Amino acid sequence: MRPRLVLTCLVICAAGLVAACASSSPPSAERSESRPSIQNTSRSSPAGPFRYLGPVSAATTLDGGDIRLVAPRAGAAARVSPQTAFAVCARTGQGVCNTSSTAIMTLAMVTTTAAGTAGPNGSIHPLINNALTYVIEWTGVQCTASGGPPRPSGAPSPTVTVRLCHLVDFVSADTGEYLYAFQSSD
Repeated sequence: MRPRLVLTCLVICAAGLVAACASSSPPSAERSESRPSIQNTSRSSPAGPFRYLGPVSAATTLDGGDIRLVAPRAGAAARVSPQTAFAVCARTGQGVCNTSSTAIMTLAMVTTTAAGTAGPNGSIHPLINNALTYVIEWTGVQCTASGGPPRPSGAPSPTVTVRLCHLVDFVSADTGEYLYAFQSSD
């Protein structure tokens, strides 16, 4: 059941991000999500550029509070390198990564409160539940709307509205497995 749920989440996220193109900018303090103070180290990878900022030092939320990031416990160590995590996102086609701009990557204990498997009583069993996870973010990335009904034969192409988005991918720091993604408007 979990692969089906993950595939469904990926299809939904990918559909909204198919036309992502580059624009690099650091995470904005104006977003509703709070940003922790983090140690800054820049890295580059054959899969694409990213800045690895290390573990988050304070609790924060993303996606309107539906994703919780907490500082890893003392002594927690990732089994997968930041470069490998970025490559999973960028090269495998599983993620919604934008490899033409610089990503910001952090390490956190992550819990999703609105994505997962529904329990028999309607509760959600989180897709990511207090797991050591790489959080890979792009802010200010241009995304185009997608979806809608098929056009009748010969109909003109619709006008596409371009907007700026915040893209976030999650990769397990223990296994290197691609876990989840979401986008929101900046």
